[in-house]
Amino acid sequence: MGFIGGGALRCFDYCMRQEQHGILSLTTEHGRPTEEEIRATVGKAGYKISISSISYVGQTDQRQLEFNLQWRGVPQSAEVPPFLKEFLGNQRVSAAQWKVS
Repeated sequence: MGFIGGGALRCFDYCMRQEQHGILSLTTEHGRPTEEEIRATVGKAGYKISISSISYVGQTDQRQLEFNLQWRGVPQSAEVPPFLKEFLGNQRVSAAQWKVS
């Protein structure tokens, strides 16, 4: 009986949603998409941006954006967030990278 209860408890613990953290990096044109547009897209998917940074690439019209994200999810899930494909489909985004931290 204790074995079954312990197994069920571990399953329940694994399946519970916990706070997760990840890093989204984008290389985009100088002004598009705007940081507000990115925040709106990420927010629609249930993710929250806690910190962001922007750097400009030399004399080109490109910039690199990095966002620290938080969300509630299943621990150790390798699920790719839905907004990643949306960003990659945007002609103004030349690269996107996602890391779970």
